[in-house]
Amino acid sequence: MTQPKHPYERLADELVDQIESGRLRPGDQLPSRRELCVKHGVSDQVVGGAMRVLRSKGLIVTLLGSGVFVADRPEAASSSGQLDAADDEEPEPVAV
Repeated sequence: MTQPKHPYERLADELVDQIESGRLRPGDQLPSRRELCVKHGVSDQVVGGAMRVLRSKGLIVTLLGSGVFVADRPEAASSSGQLDAADDEEPEPVAV
């Protein structure tokens, strides 16, 4: 029997679907963490988990002070040298 997916995995799957279908295209800005929380009825930790999944797949990049954006296709990013090393170091905000 298949284990039910965690909320962060379901949110990540939904965002991956939007990226793969072209509803979110390279360069598009994702909604803020707060907006994603409200829209999907989830906590900030769930959104953070989904962002980590997308980042690990190379689908998003974070521009500090600007937001989270859909990455160029992996082939384009690696050939143009536009890999975003800062993504691995982004601190996750803690809900208070």
